[in-house]
Amino acid sequence: MKASDLRVRNLARILQTVAHSRHGISRASIARHIGVTRSTVSKLVDELVAAHLLEEREPVQGKMGRPSIPLTLGTHSLLGIGIEFRADCIVGVGRDLVGSLTSEFVYAIDARQATADRIAAGVAELVNDVCLDAAVRWDVDDDWLRSSRVVDVHLAIPGRMSSDGSTVLSAPALGWTRFPLMPALRSVLPGISLTPQNDSQLHALAELDGRQHESFIYVRGGTGIGGALVLDGRLYTGIRDWAGEIGHTSVYPGGALCACGRHGCMEAYLSQAALRARTFTPGNRPFPEVIDRLNADPSVYLEDVCVPLGVAISNALNLVDVSTVILSGYLGLLDSRYLKRLGEVVSVGALGAEETPPTIAIARDLDIYSVQGAARAAIDSVLQKPGEWVAAVPLR
Repeated sequence: MKASDLRVRNLARILQTVAHSRHGISRASIARHIGVTRSTVSKLVDELVAAHLLEEREPVQGKMGRPSIPLTLGTHSLLGIGIEFRADCIVGVGRDLVGSLTSEFVYAIDARQATADRIAAGVAELVNDVCLDAAVRWDVDDDWLRSSRVVDVHLAIPGRMSSDGSTVLSAPALGWTRFPLMPALRSVLPGISLTPQNDSQLHALAELDGRQHESFIYVRGGTGIGGALVLDGRLYTGIRDWAGEIGHTSVYPGGALCACGRHGCMEAYLSQAALRARTFTPGNRPFPEVIDRLNADPSVYLEDVCVPLGVAISNALNLVDVSTVILSGYLGLLDSRYLKRLGEVVSVGALGAEETPPTIAIARDLDIYSVQGAARAAIDSVLQKPGEWVAAVPLR
């Protein structure tokens, strides 16, 4: 490994080590933790401090020797922005390295009727609102923040992106098909990093805040059925960022028509529209009424819900060899009788159940929004590649 590559790698290892420490960590402790000499760590820490990615706290006197200086992540030094698209609005929120959030801002718009340019204008307005709010909350200069410290605008897309990352191939909840979102955004936000990602993956990233280093399959009921795969505390996205699309796992080949145009997908049986039809709940009634009807009479609906969901989950568990499933969204609102039957269906199909019964858990926060995961993903890019910020970002 070249010396320059090693330096970049060690900058990331140091920053990540500090991020995982609860109350700060000294240079000496970092050196021991990552197996690098203390002089090397001290030099790299100085660079991270100068770039405001790390902060030095008050010295702490131990039982013997000189006081140690705890290092923590830099507060209010960088801003990651998350953007979430919903049918009737766009939502934006910001986050810094330590997880401090800005206010949440909402831009009302009918996404099904709006052009890409109109959507882009709404996003640009939200980015400006988030930056101004961060400047006030964090007591920094708003022009400086907007021009040099916005890490990334991370976009939660309720659908699939094209392989070149420019077009939303399909987002049924928004009525988008081959929607030219990214060119329109780049025209109104020049010079700012823009990253689209599937919203279910970002929901899982928000869930990961309380499940560090765990491995699990995340299944969320929204307008459709989304999913994500987390391995050893890291989100696995695949080569096209499509990994985790469990809703489009075929559970009944040649079966019901799905919104994606294929037949027999799990989503065709468990989407909001499918469950409304199955429970005879009119479209003008709030969706929680559907869940109430399911829970009121599970004897009628138990197999209709648990078999397609259980088949899809057991197939996914066999493929990736994990043993935990997290249910979120409206799937997390199904009562214990559904969870019991789902566990039985999964255990029949999952090979690992012979040794370890699968764990089916409910998400920590069923109401969490993908915008929060998007803001986290935006700022996480710095933890992975701090060298780019040490080298390129103007110092305060």
